[in-house]
Amino acid sequence: GDWSSDVCSSDLEDLQVENEAKEQKLNTGYYIVATKSELKAKGLLTGGFLTKKKANYANMDKSHFTQVDKRNFRVVIESKKPKLITEKPASSYTLTKNSDGTTTLQVTDDQAFWGASSFLIVQK
Repeated sequence: GDWSSDVCSSDLEDLQVENEAKEQKLNTGYYIVATKSELKAKGLLTGGFLTKKKANYANMDKSHFTQVDKRNFRVVIESKKPKLITEKPASSYTLTKNSDGTTTLQVTDDQAFWGASSFLIVQK
């Protein structure tokens, strides 16, 4: 018999929705822009006076972060010299100083930028 007529269109729609949801999950990143003291208070920063400050990966509580789509991510940071606390390849993004004292972070290679971690911590 003709099998194709048995596949009801709602099944295909469900599959499409499911795939979109999966893709969205794969392309979901999390970022936070905060001052050093805010980051420390949230437990996202380790290291102190003499040690290099690092992202505290053990304490990545998603509630502190803003959810974003990794595929076309850019953010305006209210800082002249923002620092990326999470390590990202320098070739995967640009930082552009704006005339109003802010800086725009534009991801140019989302695969590389988000490859190691879905989290981005920026100290402003």
